[in-house]
Amino acid sequence: SRASVYRIFEHEGGLAAYIRSRRLRMAADELVRFPHMEVQDIASGLGFNDASSFTRAFRRAFDIAPRDLHEYAPLLQRGHARRERFT
Repeated sequence: SRASVYRIFEHEGGLAAYIRSRRLRMAADELVRFPHMEVQDIASGLGFNDASSFTRAFRRAFDIAPRDLHEYAPLLQRGHARRERFT
């Protein structure tokens, strides 16, 4: 039932909070994996219609602006590739 679904996600802050959290984590992953894509394209592809609300939610969740993470993406990818080579 609907009530059961909401009860399952209570510990996550509710169903809406869980979905928002998952979308933000997916956005963070895509910002690093696809440095050639625009931040707004990644955000809108994940259902964020408003750039300013996406930026605010992202900054609240990760304490960094999505554009800043996106700019660091090449460095993060290089570091990840280097770790894989030596492990």
